[in-house]
Amino acid sequence: MELHSKSSQQRGQVGWFAAALTQNLASVYDAHHVCATTAQLLHERLGMAAIVGLRSTTGPHFNVWCSGIDGLEAAVTQLRWDGPNSLLDDAIASGVPALWERGDFSAESLAEHRFWQYAEQTMWCVPFGITDGSVVYSTSGVILLPDQTPSDVISAEQLQTMAALVNIFVDRALLHQRQAAQAVYSEVIRSISNELTSTLSIDEILDTVANPVRAVLDVASISIGLIDPETEDIVFVKTLMGPLFEELPLVRLEKGAGIVGWVVENNQSIIINDVYRDQRFYTRIDQQSGFRTEQVACVPLRTDNHVIGVLEAINKQTGRFDHADLFLLEALASPLAIALRNAQLHDTALADKRRIETVFSRIAEGMLLLDDNGQITDVNEAMCALLRADATELIGRTIDEIIMTQSGLIIDFFNTLVQQNAKIHNLTSDIRSGHGQWIPVLISGTAITDETGAISEIILVFSDLRPVREVERMREDFFHNIIHELRTPLATILMYARLLRDRKGSIDAEHENRWLEIIEHESDRLQSMIRQMMAVAQRQLNGQRDQIKLINLNEMFAELAEPMADMAQIKGVTLVNDIQADLPTISADYDELYYAFKNLLENAVKFTPHGKIELSVWVEDGNQIVVRVRDQGIGIPDEAIPNLFKRFYRAQTAVDSGMAGTGLGLYMVAECIQRYGGSIDVISEVGKGSTFVVTLPTA
Repeated sequence: MELHSKSSQQRGQVGWFAAALTQNLASVYDAHHVCATTAQLLHERLGMAAIVGLRSTTGPHFNVWCSGIDGLEAAVTQLRWDGPNSLLDDAIASGVPALWERGDFSAESLAEHRFWQYAEQTMWCVPFGITDGSVVYSTSGVILLPDQTPSDVISAEQLQTMAALVNIFVDRALLHQRQAAQAVYSEVIRSISNELTSTLSIDEILDTVANPVRAVLDVASISIGLIDPETEDIVFVKTLMGPLFEELPLVRLEKGAGIVGWVVENNQSIIINDVYRDQRFYTRIDQQSGFRTEQVACVPLRTDNHVIGVLEAINKQTGRFDHADLFLLEALASPLAIALRNAQLHDTALADKRRIETVFSRIAEGMLLLDDNGQITDVNEAMCALLRADATELIGRTIDEIIMTQSGLIIDFFNTLVQQNAKIHNLTSDIRSGHGQWIPVLISGTAITDETGAISEIILVFSDLRPVREVERMREDFFHNIIHELRTPLATILMYARLLRDRKGSIDAEHENRWLEIIEHESDRLQSMIRQMMAVAQRQLNGQRDQIKLINLNEMFAELAEPMADMAQIKGVTLVNDIQADLPTISADYDELYYAFKNLLENAVKFTPHGKIELSVWVEDGNQIVVRVRDQGIGIPDEAIPNLFKRFYRAQTAVDSGMAGTGLGLYMVAECIQRYGGSIDVISEVGKGSTFVVTLPTA
């Protein structure tokens, strides 16, 4: 390599070099331009081959500018030296110029450090700027002079002065760069903070923060973890973590686990540029996802000095995380935490509001909301149905205009609630509906107060007592019926037993057998009623252990048809069977299903004075058995059909006809059919008959 000449006259040009450097860089705010100009002036003004290297602020490499080096055609050539650069790092750390002799280094060291290819014997290394690795944008670099003997041209002290001058210009350029970056960060912070105040949607909040911060910091991922208030685990927002996490379960860290757990517990921000060297790093998430975490910058999310989660930037794409990155994250953490907290409170309030609205609208009891003047502000569907009125007819009117009671003025009850606020009061009375019908109700009311104790609303709840009274009527009817049902066969049994006793030895065999048959029949009747009631009680208390098996329906209906035909014939009624051949089997308890269909047929015979009864069975849609029992009996009133399958219920037509019964038969039929996944429906018209349709799934 041809080295440039040296002369004693160059010594006087050092001052001129400094002036030229100042003149050329007066308006330059680019560190790379500063280094390139330095290398060029060292060559042109001092006649030295020069290399200027600047450690990158984004990674462990050096950006290098060469001038006057043989083999490099351009006046100033820019290169990049990737590591290792340990020799340069040590020189920068020492802070003083050093003259290196080639012979002092091993062959491996010469091959390792690329700058030795430009020097034959010696290399002057003049460092500028010192960094401890913690200060943002610290400048550090070297000026390398291959095969020069500056002591004949310029002293080591002058080289150090020259390096200090270069450092000033590099520092100034990087300071300008830092200010520009801070301006960008400040604008990002301002913009994001403004957007965060304009939404209460958690999804919008996350998008507002994640995408801009990811772009500005140039990171692979932004993640946000929120503390579960119940478990205190840190739960990460899955949508922010990227496609590798889409198929994984929710990422959740136990309290104190990992780097983020440390940040939460210590309420302190942190930068780690090599996470696998940190014992706090939680590796399992990387192992599960296939994502490789290299670096993290993590800050706590605080509201009122209470940590609610973390904001984390992962894997800076160009270089390492520094304090400027942490400044951005910390500046965003406070408005983000406040926005998330407000959104959580808003969601909780909305959920409470929806829950209350759902309860208010769907509850079976009628409800009215009133202001402190007794004016109706809201009404639910049940109240509209109770009064047979639309909400528009009720809202805005006063309570005494709408509610008329038989026990007195409703306004008196309202005034009691106002005077004794926050206490619950009850009133039982009949109120008149829009159709003029008097309806028994239980009215419960209370006043709702605000934080000052002033009444903000009055709430009234109207419980319809008609079902309660109907149950009471059914219970009374049941006891009257059961007494009647028991008394009649018992009286008959007692009468014929006494006849047999009193006329013992004086009656013929024919009368004796007839009386014994009557006693046996009435005993069977009693036993059937008792068995029926015991079955209901057993099912209510303990349930029933069904003997489930596959049932051949053709065999069941064949067994059922004969006794039912005899019963119909005795009554003078015709029983017509239309049963499809080769019916599929079903899974059920044989005895229970047998008695369910027997009950339907017995009812048809019992309530059909004359005419015919049709039993039809067929398969529908390939997987449904349909059983239809149609009679020409007394029929069932429309108002009785909704209660027909309730326990102890008997339609008024059955009561008026004088037909005996307990009100348990159809209840048990419905229970049986529904237990095996089926359904039962009824169509009826008073005086024309009834049709019961049962559907059951095939096995």
